[in-house]
Amino acid sequence: MISGIWKGPILCEYNPISSACYIHKICSFVMNRTVAIDYSDELLQTLDMSPEQFQEEARMLLAVRLYEMGSLSTGAAAEFVGTPKTTFLTRMSEYGIEAFNYPAEELEQDVANAQRHL
Repeated sequence: MISGIWKGPILCEYNPISSACYIHKICSFVMNRTVAIDYSDELLQTLDMSPEQFQEEARMLLAVRLYEMGSLSTGAAAEFVGTPKTTFLTRMSEYGIEAFNYPAEELEQDVANAQRHL
């Protein structure tokens, strides 16, 4: 049963087992995308990782590299990884990246944000 009128885009998710189609509203301000990476079980064995650990590691590596290139701020990179900013900053050293190599404008913005919360 559909009640009301939704004028935005929708997504139909088809479940072949139940032959049901679930309709989802898609809000224009939230648009998640997916990147698929093909890898073998042999790679997981070599790295001694589960698929979940590999996914987390790949996400962290991408976030660190995008931060290093100046494409993402530390806050945006942390959000992408799904960790608090302090955790992201701490983990960056595991990848050989200086955690406190802030661009001046980002440091000023963080100081201003901190002062507002005092």
